[in-house]
Amino acid sequence: MICPGPTAWSRSARPLPVFGALLGVLLLGAGCGDLDSGTLVAVETDSPVPTLHLGRDLPSLPGLVDQWGRQLPLAELEARWTDSWALPEEEGLRIRSEAVQALVLVLEPRLDEKELEGEVRRVREALAGVSGALDGLELASLDGPVADAGQAGARASSALEAGDRAAALRWALEASDHLRRATPEVLAQALIRETEEALEALEGRRSPPSASPTGRNSGAGPYSEVTRDRVHRLLLGARDALDGGDPARALRRAWYAVGLLESSSDGPDRRELDEPREEGP
Repeated sequence: MICPGPTAWSRSARPLPVFGALLGVLLLGAGCGDLDSGTLVAVETDSPVPTLHLGRDLPSLPGLVDQWGRQLPLAELEARWTDSWALPEEEGLRIRSEAVQALVLVLEPRLDEKELEGEVRRVREALAGVSGALDGLELASLDGPVADAGQAGARASSALEAGDRAAALRWALEASDHLRRATPEVLAQALIRETEEALEALEGRRSPPSASPTGRNSGAGPYSEVTRDRVHRLLLGARDALDGGDPARALRRAWYAVGLLESSSDGPDRRELDEPREEGP
């Protein structure tokens, strides 16, 4: 799956009751991952922060390895791509870009023209669908990933028209990776990481992070032992939810953990933060 984490967080994206409603579901391709029905991508707004859910037909490095490179020594490359999602934003982006470029050198000659065109087309359709679903909505948490995906998708289309197969495949993969930055799993990992960094800074083990990967201010200053204990429990529960394959719950728990830290600094409405059922493993 599917951050940078969002470059800004909309104030309208406060914790909400989660009913799993999906906005702008596009009936394209085959389903998998976060989506069980036949879709390429969907936008979910009934969550603490808007997210994207992607389907199997959207190009990915592991997907291409599975389809075209099973007999090739690509396991380490695939592992680097997979592990990069748990890294800080800039480092993760760099590693994924390097992995994609290395994969393209190996696999591009194996793809026939029809398959290559299909990869670019699916990215283009996904981007058009996301753009339509977001039309008129102010969902700042999706701005960065969607804008970056759009730029990469345009480069993929231009490269394909120019006959540059390698560039077309590279930018199609990078476009879909940018969309993955806004999936619940990656957003949850970013929130967990930034909150842990804030706690470590408060405990004097390191300097405060220079920039939050999600744009949220985790705050600084004294926190009560009760607050720190609640934040630790929420983070533990978030990690357990990720390990258990429930990224939506992980994202909610991580969001509440950040909110608890913020509540001691700028005093948001406590009613949005007191969710005892979200605490614990």
